Amino acid sequence: MSNFSNFAIVYAMLIIDGKRLGVNAFMVQTRDLATWAPLPGIERGDIGPKFGYNSKDNGFMLFKNVRIPRENMLRKYIEVTREGKLVKKGDMRTLYGIMMETRVFIVGNAPQSLAMALNIATRYAVVRRQFATLESGNKLERKLLDYQTHMFKFGPLLAATFALNFAAQYLQKQHVALIEEIGRNEFSSLDSCHYLSAGFKAVFTRIAYDGIDTSRQACGGAGFSAHSGLPSL
Repeated sequence: MSNFSNFAIVYAMLIIDGKRLGVNAFMVQTRDLATWAPLPGIERGDIGPKFGYNSKDNGFMLFKNVRIPRENMLRKYIEVTREGKLVKKGDMRTLYGIMMETRVFIVGNAPQSLAMALNIATRYAVVRRQFATLESGNKLERKLLDYQTHMFKFGPLLAATFALNFAAQYLQKQHVALIEEIGRNEFSSLDSCHYLSAGFKAVFTRIAYDGIDTSRQACGGAGFSAHSGLPSL
């Protein structure tokens, strides 16, 4: 949740007559609209600096004996009648299909971030020189990129960037097709899209994370500088 909003969408366990009926979404007013002070029973705050994503204003929110109207329940697919009866008005798999959008975004972002790191590190390796060779007969030192150890670091990562990007584009097309299917109340590709997005997210982010750090280390001491752009990646 955003720490600066007057309202929040809260996911909470729906309980009727002591029976747990699953997690559902509710729109909840969290602040006084005149003073912006938290409403009674609501405690909230910022979770502090976040590694690599400090621009996101994530926060925490605690509720204690907070009551909200029944009308605050988001009821496109499920609702509770005035008599306390749970009524489903659609296929609940629709909600899960929408949740995959974040995974697909992360999968697409991973090779882009790795490509940015490689771009920075490669440019540095072209202009940074170190150690003159005895055979050259002059004092001009060799570019870092001319060393095989550098090529062995960057080559596989560059290949991975292309491979991950192609796969991410394929997944994005699959997700678009899935959303169109869901609009027709069809779910034939939901399982495959779930497997791919979950697996790709885990593998792609691991490869990207390790590759970005390899790129940072290849820049030596300059890689520690925030001005290089590598620590934030």
